[in-house]
Amino acid sequence: MESEDYIGENTLNTQAAYGEGSFVSEQNEFRARLNYTTAITDKFDLSALVGYEAKQFRSISTSASTSGGLAIPDFYTIANSVDKPGYSTYRTNNSGRAAYSSVSLGYDSMLYLDGSYRFDWSSTAAAETNRIETYSLTGSFLFDKLVNLDGSYFR
Repeated sequence: MESEDYIGENTLNTQAAYGEGSFVSEQNEFRARLNYTTAITDKFDLSALVGYEAKQFRSISTSASTSGGLAIPDFYTIANSVDKPGYSTYRTNNSGRAAYSSVSLGYDSMLYLDGSYRFDWSSTAAAETNRIETYSLTGSFLFDKLVNLDGSYFR
């Protein structure tokens, strides 16, 4: 990455400047999931899944720019800075792992009870445990199973 700022017509720049930099990033991910579905009886069905994921993100950014303009006009290099050049470097390294599961029990394709649980380990989570736990339990009722499309409302 490179930038040059000129002075002249149609610009707000009051002094010429030059900057350059680089940015490199890497992201790796792994995911695995197992699904299982079965009819327990003619009225009850069960669906379940378990999964695992791991990810890592790394990046580094480095930049430099002139300060106070250019000592030699139209010579665009960091070493041509009037004042001490500005430098910056930024690094990121995040990683995380997660295990999760979900189960759904259904009755007559009308009533469902669903539960889920997820456990995350992360480099950005609270320092004392580096983990986050989430879970849920829900139920649902599908009213359309009570409606008969021939005009009557209940079977």
